[in-house]
Formats: sequence, structure tokens, C-alpha cells
Amino acid sequence: MKKLRWLLIGAAASVLITGCASSNQGSQDGNDGQSGTLSMRNVTDSDATDNDNNLMDDEQNNNKQYNNGLEDNGQNGNEQNGSDQNDLRNSEDAQQKVEAMKEVDKAVVITAGSKAYAAVKLANGENADVNDEMKKKVSDQVQAADQNINEVFVSSNPDFMERMRGYRDDIQNGNPVRGLFDQFSETVQRIFPESR
Repeated sequence: MKKLRWLLIGAAASVLITGCASSNQGSQDGNDGQSGTLSMRNVTDSDATDNDNNLMDDEQNNNKQYNNGLEDNGQNGNEQNGSDQNDLRNSEDAQQKVEAMKEVDKAVVITAGSKAYAAVKLANGENADVNDEMKKKVSDQVQAADQNINEVFVSSNPDFMERMRGYRDDIQNGNPVRGLFDQFSETVQRIFPESR
């Protein structure tokens, strides 16, 4: 009788354990099946207003924009609401055009909908600020590479460049990175606080 009771308890536990585990293989890896694109949704950090913990030097920030396109679209999972603002893409064409400029040594360009974020390392080897003229040149090159880009944010901040390289590599490799969009959004908001 005791053996039967333990057998029933074990069977019930097995059913509960296996019955509660869903078979959603691939649904939580963040990859929307498109090569080079990670689809990120449901960003909730758009209400942050505390800039006291900025990790970046604001003097290297630029392009006073007031909407960086990184917002919560109110959707769960990978559902779309007609907006592509949360689709991060590596723009190799824009990167090549920016790197072809004599003033630029290296560049990384990531797009989020109609916004582009460019990290540049200047050819003079210094961590100099990107002046307005240089911002305009970089912006023109990015928009020439992608006609859908309306706003371009440019920074020569070395930490931003390093982070952008990591995001680019994750996107190119199709790595299922949870929270990549949240991290990207937080980084962009630190570098470009005026874009909130």
C-alpha cells in the first residue's frame, strides 16, 4: 500500500513537472529569424530621468534630438504593432561610407527604425569631440547609405564605441541575447541624454 502511494505521488509530480514545461523552442531567444537582426520588444526603461550616474562624458555627446526612437511599444514577446523602432540592425553600408571619410578611422553604425547611432574613432587618434561640421558629414553619409534614416546620433566617446562594437557583434552573430535592446537603450540614453 505504501509503495503504491509513493508511486502515485511520484507519477503526479512527474506529470506536474513535465506538464508545466512548455515546448517553445526558439521563442525566447530574441532572434526573429532574419539574418543579422535581433528583434527586441517591450522596453520599459523609457521613463528613467536620473542622469547622475552617467558613465559617459557629456561633452562628447551631440545632435540635440528629442526622441531617440527607443520606446515601449506595449507589446509582449515578438508581436509587432506596426513599428520597427525596436529592431536593431547593423548598417554595414553606412559604416563603410563613414569609414571612407578621411577624418574617420573606425565606425560602427546601428539603426533602430528611422534612427541611426554612429560611434566613430577619429583618424587623428585623439578622443576629440565631434564638432557640428563632422556630425553633419557623418549624418550625411549614414543617410546616403539608408534613405529610411531621419535622425543620426554621433559620438566619439571611446566607451560608446566599445559598447557599439559589442552590440554589432551580437547582432551579426545572431546571438540570442536577452535584454540586448534594454542595454542598447540605456547606453544610448546615457550618451545622448537630451534625446529623452
